[in-house]
Amino acid sequence: MPKKYRNGITKQEANDLFISDLSVTEKRLRKRVKVPLFQCEFDASVSLLYNAGVDLKAPKLFTHLENKEYQAAEEFKDIINRGTASEKGLRNRRLKEVDIFNNSNYINN
Repeated sequence: MPKKYRNGITKQEANDLFISDLSVTEKRLRKRVKVPLFQCEFDASVSLLYNAGVDLKAPKLFTHLENKEYQAAEEFKDIINRGTASEKGLRNRRLKEVDIFNNSNYINN
């Protein structure tokens, strides 16, 4: 952890870091996927990359997107850490991202 964060950060600093990280994720997605995406597809893909890492190795996912095969969101479901304590939470997150991608459903209950 960088020294400047060891004593915590303000809400504004956290927001600034989030916006900066999100911007990097959006740029990486635009660089990797050259075909048009609907806003909900873009948002779900950004969420996936932001949470799984912008250097995510998901060749099937990106091939589907590049081929305009929009069932690509089904690939989201495989991007979890199987056998870990976080598996259930990640599975739920991926299902919500699929719902955003396919149905533009941003409701998060």
